[in-house]
Amino acid sequence: GILVFPQPALIRVKFQWQRTNKPPGSSFFLGTSPDFEMALYTVCFFEASYCTCNVNGKHLSITTINFNNKGNVLTAYPRV
Repeated sequence: GILVFPQPALIRVKFQWQRTNKPPGSSFFLGTSPDFEMALYTVCFFEASYCTCNVNGKHLSITTINFNNKGNVLTAYPRV
């Protein structure tokens, strides 16, 4: 079948990495451009490790983690 999501959709997944179950909570956008995500995560990274914003009327929380506090992004993701 075909799944129809409002744009953008926020997906939460559970997965294994190298035979280890990762904790629930991994999430990503569906229906956005890579440019949008890079811009959003970059702004949030320089603003704070945790920021909030509105996208298409939806309130979002974004987490970014600074690698060794050297100004490099280790990871960035929307919180569900």
